[in-house]
Amino acid sequence: MSDAWAAAWNAHDMEAAADLVTADVEFVNVAGRWLRGRAEFLAYHRSIHAAQMRDSRWTTFAVDTRPLRNDLALIHLVH
Repeated sequence: MSDAWAAAWNAHDMEAAADLVTADVEFVNVAGRWLRGRAEFLAYHRSIHAAQMRDSRWTTFAVDTRPLRNDLALIHLVH
């Protein structure tokens, strides 16, 4: 999953990034912004990749996955 995230980010393909999350995703970014749902996730990431993140590159240094239930996990990517 982290390789797919990095590939989507580095291609600035936020549709591919959105395909990695569930429809009811709750995503907290590095600045603490809480995105609820795939539509909000996609809209936010499209906007930042059209502006300040348009030339950014993602490198994953660590991945921590914590299963919370059979159908739910908390994933923390360190970049």
